[in-house]
Amino acid sequence: MFIFNKNIRKRSIKILILLSIMVCLFHMMTVNANYAIHINQNNKEFQHLLDVKYEYSPPAYVLYDMDSDDFIITHNEDKMMGIASLSKIMTALLLCEAIENETASYDDMVTISEFASSKDGDVAKLHTGDIVSIYDLIHSCMICSSNDAATAIAEYLADTEEEFAHKMNDKLQELDLDGYFTNASGLTNYDNDKNTLEVQNIMSAEGIAKLSTYILTNYPNIINITSLPKYTISYNNHNIINTNKLLGHMEGVFGLKTGFTNFAGWCQSTAQSVDVNYRFSHFCLQDKNLEKLSSLLPKKHRLISVVLGAKSSRDRKNISKDLLNYVNQLNLNVFAIKGIQFYPKMLGISNIPKNIKIYAGEHSIKWIPYDAEINYHFIYDADWKNRKELFKLNVYANYDNNLNEHTIDTVKIGTLYFYSNNTIYSSIPVVAEIMEEGE
Repeated sequence: MFIFNKNIRKRSIKILILLSIMVCLFHMMTVNANYAIHINQNNKEFQHLLDVKYEYSPPAYVLYDMDSDDFIITHNEDKMMGIASLSKIMTALLLCEAIENETASYDDMVTISEFASSKDGDVAKLHTGDIVSIYDLIHSCMICSSNDAATAIAEYLADTEEEFAHKMNDKLQELDLDGYFTNASGLTNYDNDKNTLEVQNIMSAEGIAKLSTYILTNYPNIINITSLPKYTISYNNHNIINTNKLLGHMEGVFGLKTGFTNFAGWCQSTAQSVDVNYRFSHFCLQDKNLEKLSSLLPKKHRLISVVLGAKSSRDRKNISKDLLNYVNQLNLNVFAIKGIQFYPKMLGISNIPKNIKIYAGEHSIKWIPYDAEINYHFIYDADWKNRKELFKLNVYANYDNNLNEHTIDTVKIGTLYFYSNNTIYSSIPVVAEIMEEGE
């Protein structure tokens, strides 16, 4: 009989584990399904807009919230395509890393080679033998998309552009991004084997969004360059104009890069800062404290729109603008999730009579933190896809009374303090209430 009961228990445990796994899988499928429904609706709405305004859609485009790591709109987001001068985002990234590692400096002077000066698209007016600062070269590269400047940077950092392209591909692999680079500028290279101009740098729209996010996050000073509408090259007093026509014409836009070749079409990666509206829920805090918490949360989010293969410069600009206009304000749900539930007996509060009920404020609780901290993780969830930690609020309990069977009616036994970075945002009394028989 004992063996029989033991076997039943084992089977019961297995069944419970299986059911738990099935519930988790169902929840994951539901979350992913909700996300898919949401983003598919966005895609349909935006596709309709393109059909009405342009009677075609670019081969690939995305709208990405770089602060919540969510794609809001996608179309052929993982398709490998020519990226033209969007390649210079990677060139700028490798230069930023070299400056950080002190193997290069903005003050370094570079002698322009014949190879660099021979590149098409010499809008910076560089000539063989000119001696130009890295500072001027990166401005020329990112503002007016100077191909000779990009090539000069590549040769300075890696001796040859071919060797620099290897570094670009190594960085792609390090960032776990798909693609392939043959040069620093994005120009289409000549294929000697096929005797054709068809070797070009390729990435996906999704990859460009992630690459743009990486450089903006790790080297935010690049914004001081990409946000400039114009710049004067110091060595020759040549004025250059930013190729990003949304700068100064669309609120919040601060970069990033445009591109064009006959093979790649018209491409653009645009960065914009937008307002965020938070919706709070599942809080133990009093409503009056939510305003205090709001002050800790970021007021802006940064969006990245990527358009690849547009038919014209005007379409490239307008479709980028339409993508960014699709979300003129982000509405993010904010949740507070309890960390670990601490039960009284785990924390040394023992002998609590069964007829005692514990309340924190108006909320009945089954746990009492005692001489311990609980982290409340504040997370936001823009598109149901991934809940991410935004901010931690700590909870600390201080008890000034003991519980016993003689507790009469309701008695305050302590206080819960909600704080972060030594600032208390709320305090809630913890009370014990004797329950009537049968409650």
